Amino acid sequence: SENNRVFVGCEPYLNGLASFISNLEIEKYDKIRLFKVIIKNSGGMILKPHVHLEYGIYETAELVKFASKEKTIYPDEMIEFELEISKNNITSSGQLAVILDYGHDTQIEGAVLEISP
Repeated sequence: SENNRVFVGCEPYLNGLASFISNLEIEKYDKIRLFKVIIKNSGGMILKPHVHLEYGIYETAELVKFASKEKTIYPDEMIEFELEISKNNITSSGQLAVILDYGHDTQIEGAVLEISP
């Protein structure tokens, strides 16, 4: 299959934890879409964010949440998360959000991009 890549640079979303999404890469395969998210911890605390994808479908206003992954990110470290979605789940045009959730009364962070089948 043809391998398409899209890079989305994101401004830092600072919530006191000082992490940010530095880029989002999309690879299209026959049966899946693979999303690679690089997150940098530029603060002084060890982070353990839950990272997941949410797909908002324009046609139906439905929001589909996908399973999350968690990794430990040490200060000044960059970590890559690989999140995949079955191509069958992307049924029409919409927005895909990458969500970082730190839990415990903290704000979530994220980046959004347009997506289509």
